[in-house]
Amino acid sequence: MTYKKTDMTLWKRKRLKDQASFDIDPFWSGRIKALEDYSSECFRKNGELAPMALIGFATDEGVKRSAGRSGAAHGPLVIRRALANLAWHQQRDIYDAGDIWCEEEQLIIAQSQLAGHVARLLDIGLTPIILGGGLEVSWGSYQGASRHAFAGPSDVAIGIVSLGARLAMSEADPQPNAQSVFLQIAQYCKERNLDFPCYCLGLDEQVTSAEEFDRAEAYGVHWRLQQKCGEAFFPEIEQEIRCFLASLDYLYLSVSLDLFSIAAAPGVSAPSVFGLDARVGMGLLRLILHEAQRAEVPLLLVDIAECNPLEDPDGRTARLAAGLVYEIAKV
Repeated sequence: MTYKKTDMTLWKRKRLKDQASFDIDPFWSGRIKALEDYSSECFRKNGELAPMALIGFATDEGVKRSAGRSGAAHGPLVIRRALANLAWHQQRDIYDAGDIWCEEEQLIIAQSQLAGHVARLLDIGLTPIILGGGLEVSWGSYQGASRHAFAGPSDVAIGIVSLGARLAMSEADPQPNAQSVFLQIAQYCKERNLDFPCYCLGLDEQVTSAEEFDRAEAYGVHWRLQQKCGEAFFPEIEQEIRCFLASLDYLYLSVSLDLFSIAAAPGVSAPSVFGLDARVGMGLLRLILHEAQRAEVPLLLVDIAECNPLEDPDGRTARLAAGLVYEIAKV
């Protein structure tokens, strides 16, 4: 069995003396709900945003296959624990939908399981935020999104905005892995005559091969290197995002924590010395979310990959991931 419900007691945190008298815990620890409590008939208060669901992808099998540092299988747990300590300012309900695990190196099964759960969450009116786990999460994420989106008209366009250091356009040789996921998606779309709008921001040229850049160009991928993602470039990026969103029906946002510098995110499979500062990366995320909202392109789903607590002794990478989730859930 690759799916496990979350033990909701892991959301509990030690309450400070000045918070002990509160009837309702005003932190995420007291506001997250179990998925079983959700009903599509739930009454939504005036001004309340559509509900979201957290689901963990507790595997790093794809990272191991691409020779990265293992440990991201424990990412969903530590991200939840970091979220539990954040104050609640969200105007929406958020549910915990459990975890997908990879057993006996059966990555394809785990990704298929994730796709099924993502599609189901979307079908019942929840926006999934998938907590990784390695970057191989993206194949399961996209499969789930496509099952939901293409259940209706086949001409809808799902655009991918990827924030990360890598294109993930390597060949799946000998097996699919963390660095082949976006090539897998591109090939899937080509085989079915679907559009593959993809915009990658924050790429590290030093870890991206010429072959990957060539493949990306052949599939029409747009990209921007990390040295051109600083705040001074935000006006350019804003215009590019507006043009990118103009022809989309849905947005799929994929965030790999290797986007950030090792100072902010040491706990990833391949830390980046020249990655983005945490404030710059958060600003980039806000810009994308704002432009999608302005363009009225629904945020279909989000995944956050590469949180590896075994390489994150003081928990800063988990706190960074939790901060990203917090920001996404505000929109």
